[in-house]
Amino acid sequence: MPLCDVRPKAYFDLTCQLLAKAPVDSTCTLLRVWDGTRSAYTLLKVIVEPDATEGPSSFPPERERLIANILVYDNHVEYARQLKVRATQYLTEA
Repeated sequence: MPLCDVRPKAYFDLTCQLLAKAPVDSTCTLLRVWDGTRSAYTLLKVIVEPDATEGPSSFPPERERLIANILVYDNHVEYARQLKVRATQYLTEA
């Protein structure tokens, strides 16, 4: 499913490029992703310490508009920690 079709608070599978990631706490990891499409919904604004971020901590404004912040929880956190920044990923809600 492309980012432009994702609905708020829904589970979804996504093929995207992982631009950056950061631990939020022991049960949650932030993934900053994009797939070339833009969500019609207001996206999360998540603040993490720049030194905790793997990958760039900021992007030019024209790119920021295309980046989605996805929070990964619970049993998906360990998988998220293993993802490689700048690689195309297939993320599944299963």
